[in-house]
Amino acid sequence: MPFTFRWTASGKRKQREDELRAWELLIAALNGTAMHAQVNGLAIRGPTGQLTGVNTASPHYARWRHAHKRMTRRARSDRQREQAAVAAGGPYHALHPALPCRVDPALNPRATLRLAALSTRTLENYGGGTMLMAGGMANVAPKATLPQLHRHLEQVLEAVEDELLDAARHREEHDLRAADQPPLQILLGTEWYFRIPHRPFSQVERDGIITDLEALSARYPEWLIVPGSIYWTPDPLGNARLRVFNEAPVLHGGTCITRHTKREQHDIDQTQQVRAVQRWGPDEPVAAPPYAIPPGIAATQGLCSFAFKGRTVCVEICRDQFVGDAVQGYLNAAQPGADLYLFLSNGTTLTPGFLPVVHQGIAVWCDGSGVGTHQYHRVTRANPLTHNGAGPGAPHPFTTYRNAFVPERDHGVLSNEALCEVWRIEEANTPDFQAFMTRFHQVFGAASTDLALKTAIDAGLGPLSANALVQPLHQKGLRIQQVLAGGALPTGTPIPPAEAAAVTAYAQALVAFATENDLAEATAATTQGHRTAAVNAFAVNTAALTPGVVAVANGPYDLHLHQLVDL
Repeated sequence: MPFTFRWTASGKRKQREDELRAWELLIAALNGTAMHAQVNGLAIRGPTGQLTGVNTASPHYARWRHAHKRMTRRARSDRQREQAAVAAGGPYHALHPALPCRVDPALNPRATLRLAALSTRTLENYGGGTMLMAGGMANVAPKATLPQLHRHLEQVLEAVEDELLDAARHREEHDLRAADQPPLQILLGTEWYFRIPHRPFSQVERDGIITDLEALSARYPEWLIVPGSIYWTPDPLGNARLRVFNEAPVLHGGTCITRHTKREQHDIDQTQQVRAVQRWGPDEPVAAPPYAIPPGIAATQGLCSFAFKGRTVCVEICRDQFVGDAVQGYLNAAQPGADLYLFLSNGTTLTPGFLPVVHQGIAVWCDGSGVGTHQYHRVTRANPLTHNGAGPGAPHPFTTYRNAFVPERDHGVLSNEALCEVWRIEEANTPDFQAFMTRFHQVFGAASTDLALKTAIDAGLGPLSANALVQPLHQKGLRIQQVLAGGALPTGTPIPPAEAAAVTAYAQALVAFATENDLAEATAATTQGHRTAAVNAFAVNTAALTPGVVAVANGPYDLHLHQLVDL
């Protein structure tokens, strides 16, 4: 920003005052962040420490020019407000007599929250993708490109900042800023926001998204930005299978301060062709190259809890909240929970008992499944998050639930992994696999009427899955294994070694799918009972906060700028 571009001497003086004040505001906004030293280092100070200029010639200045320009506009507005108050003879703040206050002489300086929430429609199915226009069928509506997704976030913050500069409409906020109590400002997006149709982002693209978001954060350094999650893979896109991750970055002051990867598997896409290729990354075995999880990925699956302006903030994604992952994280760390809980989802609703929030904390839920959900809750709890069981040595109901849930989840993961392997082999349809299956289905397919051959093989299969949907696949896998063990089809046709090798993994995957599915289902009812007891044991009450929504002129249709909420 060029300094003192005004024409008159008085205008130049005021402009310079505003620009210097804006830089002080920027330094204060970045206090405690990784970029504070960089911004403070650009300040030129006089002998007594007063700010006399900014080194705009430094290459670092370009990163902060946009923020400096916006804060200069705010400094000018504040100066003009104070001049008007002085000219009118007051009023003044009761606790700070030297501070002009246009609105409330008895203003209570206090901690407040300003939330900008998006209800952007995001999709798992139909190939995935994010829709940045209202209405339309999910399977045919246009999906946004990556540049459009970035531009949308910029438009949201531009619209919000322009709105909040209006001191007449946001008088209390301006008074709180003048009293050195600026609101905490959070932009919260939806799960899957950074997702394009039919494929995950590559790691290079993911890294580029983070870099662009850091630049956006530097332009709006007072905002904690949780823009939604990124759907990406660390594997080459041409691989036969891809690990996919669902990662939410958290940005403040021009830096990605943390990232959280969703732990619990949920639908990636119902399309068989997609699920045959795209595997849930957190469940891939670490010791199975080339599918080993890169360094740093596994760590992001843990508790996402961090400090923001004196408050503890927790970020969680979708199904992780349903099963209590963040609650487990706080219990493991012997921590009392979060002051602010930010929940991103696509169809999963809040489970109040599993809110990892301290007494009188705030939970915010932002959902992208199409219902446009964005809710505030004030959380009150009769007992702390870390309370013990009913008696000496008795496990807490939540511990009992998680002890049952974890092995059940592992069986579900193995079942899904096996089913994906079935689909992958079927999609590959190699010549040897195709040759065997053609002859196999002549005997065991729906068109076959030779019940004697089927009966002879089925006599040695043993019990089948009790699940009616799984049972045919289980039976198919056991039949293939029985045939392979005999070395020939029931018709006496020998099985070439290449064909046997091609279908061995297929049969194993079919059987593993059924076996692991049965193990998961066998305990499901008991685990659900433990879950209900755990939810009730935490005795959490949620009171919906209705702070109201500020109508933002020319704002994006999915933007909801909420009024101030006391922290």
